[in-house]
Amino acid sequence: KEMSVKWMMLLGSSGMLILSVGIVTFVLFYQKRLLANRLHLSALEAQHQDELLRVTIDKVEEERKRIARDLHDEIGLQFTLLSRKMEQAIVVPENNAQRSLHEEMRQLADTGLNSTRRIAYALVPPELETLGLVTALENFCRHLNQSVSLDISFDALEVKDDINDKVSLALFRITQELFGNTLKYANAKNIALLLKTNAMKLTYIYHDNGKGYNAVEVNKRGGLGLRGIANRVKMAGGNMEVITGLGIGVKVTIEIGEE
Repeated sequence: KEMSVKWMMLLGSSGMLILSVGIVTFVLFYQKRLLANRLHLSALEAQHQDELLRVTIDKVEEERKRIARDLHDEIGLQFTLLSRKMEQAIVVPENNAQRSLHEEMRQLADTGLNSTRRIAYALVPPELETLGLVTALENFCRHLNQSVSLDISFDALEVKDDINDKVSLALFRITQELFGNTLKYANAKNIALLLKTNAMKLTYIYHDNGKGYNAVEVNKRGGLGLRGIANRVKMAGGNMEVITGLGIGVKVTIEIGEE
């Protein structure tokens, strides 16, 4: 009887142990499966956000092209016609007051035409599609050098002519944003821009010697400019590093792998 009781206790303990192990195994399996489902849902959500971002950027670029085309074809044409009509209306002004007024009106029309062309160019530079990224950046830097008191340099080292159109557009928009930030906030004297490629990747480096900023605080605030740049880099399939601090300027390095 004692042996039977011992065997029953042993079998009962073994059963409880097996049941406990089974319960623990089930719980672990359930938690693992739940975690896998959450990771899958997170991946789907991230993919959905990336797709929304891509569509949004594409729509914005389409709207930029439409506005630039309307500015160039319609408003620019109207300013041109206005300037020509004014020249025809008063060929030989009778007195100094009329000549002065005529010249002032003509200058206003020319200024409006130049402003329209400048805005249209900033929206969609025509040479970006026809001549490529290097030429577009060269012209962009040259125009800025003529209009602002900054020493701007641009170097292109062994850059291929067949850079992907989306990559070219992304880097040009990033350049516009970075230059805008420098002009607004940095109080810089020099800006250096470098573009180079090798067999594996394209490297883009932007560096100004301005006052810099506190990266931790700006990241906490979630600045829209930096967020937009990061989104464009992500959509181009690249990665970005920003080195900055108070008094040391800003250096942005972007690397994009060759497809």
